[in-house]
Amino acid sequence: MNRSVRSEPRRDMSDPDGDDEWIKDRIAFEARFPLAAFEPIAKALRKSTGPRSLQALRGWLLPHFYFLHLNCTGNEPTRDERIKGLIKLREAATTLISSAGIGGIWMELTGGVLKAAWDGQFKATVQRLADEADEQIRKLSKPDRGGRPSKDAFRQLSSDLVRVYEGLKGEPARKPHWIAGSVYGGDFFEFAEAVWCCLRTHLPDVQNELPGTASALGDGLRRNWVSIRKQAGEKPLALDK
Repeated sequence: MNRSVRSEPRRDMSDPDGDDEWIKDRIAFEARFPLAAFEPIAKALRKSTGPRSLQALRGWLLPHFYFLHLNCTGNEPTRDERIKGLIKLREAATTLISSAGIGGIWMELTGGVLKAAWDGQFKATVQRLADEADEQIRKLSKPDRGGRPSKDAFRQLSSDLVRVYEGLKGEPARKPHWIAGSVYGGDFFEFAEAVWCCLRTHLPDVQNELPGTASALGDGLRRNWVSIRKQAGEKPLALDK
């Protein structure tokens, strides 16, 4: 029987726990970022701008964009609601990975579709989603230190981008270097600037949490570089101190 992929996210029955709303919100959020939105980021990384490459890049970045969205918007869910949603996301990703075995749901697909969908990159993307959800659950489960951290969204995003950059490029992210006036450069800065432009265009509701100009972006990255790398779980490089 031919099944429509488009109909998969829908449910016939409403969820008494409100999970339908969370799923709808996530789908609506992802719709803000078509593949074309990632072309400038791919170019900054010196990566292919073909559909397959852009889809992989989208898989790397969307979880971080979504967490930024949750942290910055005025209708931010409570900590318990966020943990609950993240647990659902982690379980869904884990189920998808485990279903690849004999008799799993992937066996119902034709050979061509299965080969296209279940390759190493797709599996890695789903695993990253599960790992990122697990990491955020651990962070949110820590005892409250007295309210929401003030204006920490930029530093958190920057540390996430360090991990993404190093995962995609296979090389250390280095502190942006000052060129002249208000101009900054460097491979990581080009990547961060492309992400910054993408967010300002496609997620304008987080603009107040981001640097207002490319110059301010460079200033902020340089000023906070050591703490950004530590937050990313990386040791500061000797040349960057």
